[in-house]
Amino acid sequence: MVSLSLPKIDKNAYPFVSIIIPVRNEEDYIQSCLHSVTKLDYSKEKYEVIVVDNNSTDSTREIVSRFNDVIVLEKKTGTIGTVRNFGARHARGEIIAFLDGDCVPDPQWLNIAITTLMTLRNVTVVGGIIALEKERSWIEEYWINYLNSKYQTKINYVSTISSFCFVIKKETMEDIGGFNEQLITCEDSDLGYRISQTGRKLIVHKDIKVNHLRNAKTSWEFFGRQLWQGRANLKSFVSHKFEVNELYSIVTPLFYLLLIAYVTLSFVLSSFYFNKWVLILLIAIPVIITLKQRVGRDKKCFPGYCYIWFLYLFARGLGMLIKIARWKS
Repeated sequence: MVSLSLPKIDKNAYPFVSIIIPVRNEEDYIQSCLHSVTKLDYSKEKYEVIVVDNNSTDSTREIVSRFNDVIVLEKKTGTIGTVRNFGARHARGEIIAFLDGDCVPDPQWLNIAITTLMTLRNVTVVGGIIALEKERSWIEEYWINYLNSKYQTKINYVSTISSFCFVIKKETMEDIGGFNEQLITCEDSDLGYRISQTGRKLIVHKDIKVNHLRNAKTSWEFFGRQLWQGRANLKSFVSHKFEVNELYSIVTPLFYLLLIAYVTLSFVLSSFYFNKWVLILLIAIPVIITLKQRVGRDKKCFPGYCYIWFLYLFARGLGMLIKIARWKS
């Protein structure tokens, strides 16, 4: 992690950017998303907006049609990676900016991201952090605070990235082959690892803040989101070169699920041998993870973070073993 002050660059030198927004039944969010894009502090002549509709059955298409100069494409089948790649192939820009349809970026998003790309050597991807909304549940607040705690300085070099809002050089997308279209989820992690393994640099910039309107707000929503996202963990792991950090995210949830299964059988089947140390370990793992993080150690937050890590490990482990359709929250 480093802290740098980026120089000001003549805006006339800024490249043309293609903003790709994949959507599927985003009627509750897409208007806010597109409104935010029209307010970007970036020359209107320097970017295009491409919405790729993935077979929406609600009023998403109708809402998008109200915005002038928005290019609408249809990709009725395929994973989210397929949809994003489809949009990228139609992009005219030398820079591609991916934005989810339920996200509202800060007006300075492109300015900061493009300046970073043009200034820092060998940087090819720039992402941002999730901003906390005024009205949020404690689970949403705790989880976002955890995610953002990974980034301690303004500019953070990372090995992978989240796809909700980031910019990437088009040549990198073409060289790397784009998103893995076989992955149901974790396509962004896979893309990030494959890019970093080529020696290119990825950055998360803390001045890029994005409101993610569909964060999980309840225990049930959080569990379901992690359950769904766990589907592609194993497939993503074997789709690129070995990453030690990723191995931890695979083994720990699976081991935790095994502990849950053992304790459950012990209580259901009275004849099944019960080992109190297994129950202690089941309780201890979320506690240990919480203690290892930068957030959640204080008395007020500690129980909540232990509970969140219990849900996370249980859901991710279960998600790797069963198939589930996208969670309806």
